[in-house]
Amino acid sequence: MVKRMDAINHEIKIDATPEIVFKALSTRNGIKSWFTSTVEGTGAVGSEWKLHFKDKLEFHWKILASDTNKHVAWNCLQGPGHSVGTSVVFDISPLENDRTLLVVSHLNWPSKDENFRKCNTLWGMIIYHLKQYSETHVANPAL
Repeated sequence: MVKRMDAINHEIKIDATPEIVFKALSTRNGIKSWFTSTVEGTGAVGSEWKLHFKDKLEFHWKILASDTNKHVAWNCLQGPGHSVGTSVVFDISPLENDRTLLVVSHLNWPSKDENFRKCNTLWGMIIYHLKQYSETHVANPAL
């Protein structure tokens, strides 16, 4: 029997072009403007984002894909709980009037333990900060 892996899924409409959203997801200055202000990495496929948070928590994400204005994917190499081995996928789609639909899927969770539930809540907050930054160009990192 194959174990079904759990996933976190969020969707948000952003009043900014796919180009702006993609840049926020794929560049160091972009990431530090909505996610966390302490970021190491170049954004190149195959490299890592190292995200440091005020409470000393640290995540390392390997960049799996960065398809211009369409798709970004990361794999967790270091983080708390069951986050290691999970992947986050950002799918970017254009909408009318220079708007963007962003679908965020955090995949391959082995269980729905407290880390899964906490991460689900955090992604909701984090992508709202991404929306604000993409629309206003004012940095306000979530963590």
